[in-house]
Amino acid sequence: MPAKWYATTLDPLGDDKVLDTDGLVEKSMAGELRHHPKAVAAEGASDGAEVVSSLKPLGENADTKNHLPEDADITRYVDAVKDARLAKQEFAKAQVELMGAMEGLLQVPAADALYLRKAANGANGHSSLIVFYAPWCPHCQTFVLHDGSGDPTHSPLEQIHKKWANNAVMEKVKIMRADVTKVGKVLPAAFKVTGIPSVYFVSSMGEAKKFVGDVTDADALADFCRSHDSSLNQPVWATR
Repeated sequence: MPAKWYATTLDPLGDDKVLDTDGLVEKSMAGELRHHPKAVAAEGASDGAEVVSSLKPLGENADTKNHLPEDADITRYVDAVKDARLAKQEFAKAQVELMGAMEGLLQVPAADALYLRKAANGANGHSSLIVFYAPWCPHCQTFVLHDGSGDPTHSPLEQIHKKWANNAVMEKVKIMRADVTKVGKVLPAAFKVTGIPSVYFVSSMGEAKKFVGDVTDADALADFCRSHDSSLNQPVWATR
């Protein structure tokens, strides 16, 4: 069975639709009949006899006789697809549980769609550093969700958050994370997110600027914030 055919047939099964193999089997057998008519035709079959499939869309067998592959082969394939579907569902469930547990360990607050709208309108009353990310993105994972070894408490963003929280100047900037799979398909115009992770500094007045550089560099991020907010122009790492 060609890998490409298998992949394209298996992928749509997540919606629990009935597997209809009838058409695929007929196409395959038609080719075999053209190239090896004697090998495929059963002994005693009359020339020109119509080949009728015993397979119905629901996998039920009719009483008609035919020269198609044994139904056991098709049944084994259907069972394997069902097992694969179940495995995908179990894996997705495990991912959701893992993400929930990981979220519980993160200190950086999650921004929702309302927060983003208020930030863009200058209605939050404070400056923000907003990180747009997606849980499925490998670069986002090792920046926002964990440190590369699976520890959420030591992700680069968590470390920046802790460092700024202990700084009399940078604590004025509220670090937020925005999961693009949750905040909606349409973001405020101020945020032109074309790739992830993307980092934006938003002043208390709603002026948004995109950071370009190493997002894991706390000093570079602090300098970037200072360049767009005069109230932060004090010794950056002067602790309280």
